[in-house]
Amino acid sequence: MFTQQLINGITVGGIYALIALGYTMVYGILKIVNFAHGDVFMIGSFLGLVFVQGLGMPIYVAFPLAAVATAILGGIGSIPGAMLGGFLIGIVETLGAGYISAGYKDAFAFGILILVLIFRPSGLLGKKHVDKV
Repeated sequence: MFTQQLINGITVGGIYALIALGYTMVYGILKIVNFAHGDVFMIGSFLGLVFVQGLGMPIYVAFPLAAVATAILGGIGSIPGAMLGGFLIGIVETLGAGYISAGYKDAFAFGILILVLIFRPSGLLGKKHVDKV
């Protein structure tokens, strides 16, 4: 059961990491937070579902089509930190839901967030940044 939960956590963490990468790259360049990434990811997921179930395409054909559609719709900080954070939260959420209680799944994610903010306010792999004016 541990191996299956770990694989589930890595899968969920990969999804979180992809969305976090989008936020990180946009914020790193424009210094604004754009919450449209979730919508773009959702459209890609629905397109993948339509390709596989509605049109009967195999998953290995539908996944790249959904990824390309999402990239086109969405437009073509610390990137390693965003990846690490996404995978860490996904794994801890899944293991906590599998072994403790599924009702506390979100509490595990927020617990990690609170601990990181207390002990590493600049993020897991972030560095202190001072802007001089």
